[in-house]
Amino acid sequence: MKNLIKPTLALLFFIALYTLPTQVVAQLNQDATSPFSITVEIDSNNTTLRCNGGCDWKKIILKQGSTIISENGIATAKNANSDVLYLFNVQKTEKGIRLNNLKGTQWKEAIDISCNSKCTLVVNQFGLAQ
Repeated sequence: MKNLIKPTLALLFFIALYTLPTQVVAQLNQDATSPFSITVEIDSNNTTLRCNGGCDWKKIILKQGSTIISENGIATAKNANSDVLYLFNVQKTEKGIRLNNLKGTQWKEAIDISCNSKCTLVVNQFGLAQ
């Protein structure tokens, strides 16, 4: 009986060691987001988004009070169920804009950007970039 305990423990140890990394990698992949970088320019009542990377568009000038953005450009709420990598809503406010995550970003809360006259910021999958 003693002879069976050591090989059984060794076998269980190797099975645990083999399966642990695959579970960790699977969880990391689930939380992963696609990288993107967008420059937001607010000048008085005009708001312009310029893609620095991770988008299939170059420039979007926001004309409406609320616009949904994905890696493909201006989207609709229906795109939330499609295969887009990220989706967020840009809503004009009295002093700037508010960004709300709809899909594919790490933002936990809305991002409020306000400026008195003119400002330029960069937003990415994690929020405001420094």
